[in-house]
Amino acid sequence: MKKHGIKELEEKIIKIGIEIAREGSGALFVIGENISYEKLMKHKFGKLNVFNKGAEKILKGLAVIDGAVIIDRKGNLIDYSVLIKKSRPFVGFGTRHAAAMTASKNRNISILISKEERKVKIFKDGKYLMQIDALQKNVEKEIPLMTKILESAG
Repeated sequence: MKKHGIKELEEKIIKIGIEIAREGSGALFVIGENISYEKLMKHKFGKLNVFNKGAEKILKGLAVIDGAVIIDRKGNLIDYSVLIKKSRPFVGFGTRHAAAMTASKNRNISILISKEERKVKIFKDGKYLMQIDALQKNVEKEIPLMTKILESAG
């Protein structure tokens, strides 16, 4: 299997996030390690890598289930339908935003898809970095620039 870098992984997840936002659903992806979480429901799954053929469709389906989807830096699915521990809501934002902020600490990246706003929001190192309007025309063409910004932010 071809080796993929973090930039390609971020691009792939942002693209999936834009598709989910356009469909009017919400989700949370976390890319990284050492994330404190608990499962919301029992489940088993086989090995899945973001870059496998057909993985995008599976990831979209898993992402819209309550809870976060956790992916390691190599693109392997670690878990899904999980509750991020120790997250505290902050004024004007909901629990998904709090989970994204908390999970993005320790050099992790959180990609939040807001159902209400139809936007994709990106967090890194516990900070809110940017948002993408999923309804903006040709927004996919700007994904490489967004990952470049992410790279320079950490």
